[in-house]
Amino acid sequence: KILFICGGAFAGLDKVIEQRAAVGSGIGFGADVKTSENKKTLSSLFKKVEPEDLVKYGLIPEFIGRLPVVTSLEELSEDALIQMLQEPKNA
Repeated sequence: KILFICGGAFAGLDKVIEQRAAVGSGIGFGADVKTSENKKTLSSLFKKVEPEDLVKYGLIPEFIGRLPVVTSLEELSEDALIQMLQEPKNA
């Protein structure tokens, strides 16, 4: 058995997820108007990633099939980063 662990900065993947997860078309009298205040953060969008999004992004399906679990990481706050750099004895 082989375990693949992949990571990277997938620039533009958020737009693919946002298109799939968007509810409603935004046309007509009953449509929800999208404003900059309603925009979701990258972390919240990446939590909704599915293998189909990665295929649409451009990764080959044979590779995606080898990844049984797809997950995302959250952004670090400035306080968490400082704590991580200062707390260990070797920092």
